[in-house]
Amino acid sequence: MIKLSFNQATDFLLLRDFINNFIRSALQDNSTTMVVAFNEAINNVLENNNVLSSEVSIKLNTIKGRRLIIRIKHSGNTFNGNQYLHKVNSYDLNYDAENGRGIFLMKNLTDYMIYNKNGTELLLMKKVI
Repeated sequence: MIKLSFNQATDFLLLRDFINNFIRSALQDNSTTMVVAFNEAINNVLENNNVLSSEVSIKLNTIKGRRLIIRIKHSGNTFNGNQYLHKVNSYDLNYDAENGRGIFLMKNLTDYMIYNKNGTELLLMKKVI
């Protein structure tokens, strides 16, 4: 398991290539969707929280070489992410909107996605093919 953390967007930029390369190494040809989902999750954290006062931690783990698990946790704003996930199945995607498609994208690009009860931790899972 790899554990990383940052407090500012500029700090994340230093970690992003390492994390994306880890995802590519774990998933190989199946990595593009997880890289997009991971970066979307981080963008959501950065856009919806004052990251300067909140630490963001990232855990990367492969389970028996069969699954890649990414956990992103922050101590910023809370929201009911799982309630929103249930609505996403019938979500009428507005292609003209500048934002609001992130959870829809993450859910459809990963094999499994779930938030903790207050929305401050996200688990993304992708099977290794």
